[in-house]
Amino acid sequence: MLDEGVAVELVLDVTDRKATEQALRESEAKLRSLVEGIPQLVFRSRSSGERIWGSPQWVSYTGLSEEASLGLGWLDAIHPDDRAATMAAWAETKARGLFSVEHRTYRAADGTWRCLQSHATPMRDAQGRILEWFGTSTDIDDQVRAREVLTRGREELEAQVAERTADLRHALDSLQAEMAQRERAEAALRQMQKMEAVGQLTGGIAHNFNNMLQGIVGSLDMARRRAAEGRIADVLRYLEPARQFSRAGGRADPAVAGIRAAAAAGAKASGPGRARGGDGGSDPPDSRTGGPPGAASARRPGAGAVRPKRAGEQGHRL
Repeated sequence: MLDEGVAVELVLDVTDRKATEQALRESEAKLRSLVEGIPQLVFRSRSSGERIWGSPQWVSYTGLSEEASLGLGWLDAIHPDDRAATMAAWAETKARGLFSVEHRTYRAADGTWRCLQSHATPMRDAQGRILEWFGTSTDIDDQVRAREVLTRGREELEAQVAERTADLRHALDSLQAEMAQRERAEAALRQMQKMEAVGQLTGGIAHNFNNMLQGIVGSLDMARRRAAEGRIADVLRYLEPARQFSRAGGRADPAVAGIRAAAAAGAKASGPGRARGGDGGSDPPDSRTGGPPGAASARRPGAGAVRPKRAGEQGHRL
């Protein structure tokens, strides 16, 4: 107990506290200056999504006052179709540790809805408990529209590429079909030219054979007449060309056989409609003589038979 009349004076030094409070005020002023100087819309919220503060940029952008934006009042500036997704993103912050969503937000300056991207991170105390969320909203509407334009442009480009590819494939198929048809036509033309050459060669040989046969037929006719007159020596003279022709015909057999084989191969390659030979309508060569049609009968004319010898005539072997 102090004696009566004794006074006690206590002096507390609050210099450090005042300095700390001044530093805190200066830090808050700097932070506010920084927050108000950036283009993003800054906000502070609770974990439930209830807003406890909105920056002047938010008020200016949305037209909602700071008081009207507190709690869940800020949802009035979010497009009705995006509000559910926005609150679902807040419900996931405890598990994710991050708030992130894209939503359309009303811009009061022109009365339009623009796409904003909002992010927020938690502010914790020394024990790690979440005190509040600090976040920003950024206008990305121009980027979103550009992305949509690029997506449409890519889709249109892919459609054009697919269309051009289909046109080129069709043109290539048509060209291949035309080339195949042309090759078939050229092959048919070459075959026709071969058949024409064989026909011309065969015709020339047949013409030469006919000329020779005419001479032989004439000689045989003269031999028949001389035999009828009994002039046997003349008969032998007229039969000599026939023997020469027979020997010549034997030497020509391989050539004639080659021509016939070429004609048969050409007829087989050109189809059943051309099986009769290069001229398409003439008869095949005589199989007994290798010559033109009628050669066998020409070589053995009916009028060439030697009549029976008469009485008094001598027989001679021809």
